[in-house]
Amino acid sequence: MSDVRPTTPVPNREGLSDALTEQIRPLLDAIVEAEASEAEVNRLLRVVAGRGVSSLSTVARFELVGARDRRRLALARLRHFLRDEETILRYVLLRQLVGSQSRTP
Repeated sequence: MSDVRPTTPVPNREGLSDALTEQIRPLLDAIVEAEASEAEVNRLLRVVAGRGVSSLSTVARFELVGARDRRRLALARLRHFLRDEETILRYVLLRQLVGSQSRTP
């Protein structure tokens, strides 16, 4: 299926991509927020693990509490958007458009 190429391309492909992006902007923002909060938790865990008992490690432990809360909220927000089937379909269509656009000669 990955080698299948349409015989008639979508007219105004860029406009369609822009419209889909705007329609699912809240989902895209939630994805970015969830990934950023996960990265922050992982960074703080590395600081705690790598510093032993130090003032930096103590500060990182306190920050980790808040970072885990932000991650939990970000993931809940993401799950909220993933409940809507139309949003998921728009996301899949956008990924397909962007992916096939990068493969076209």
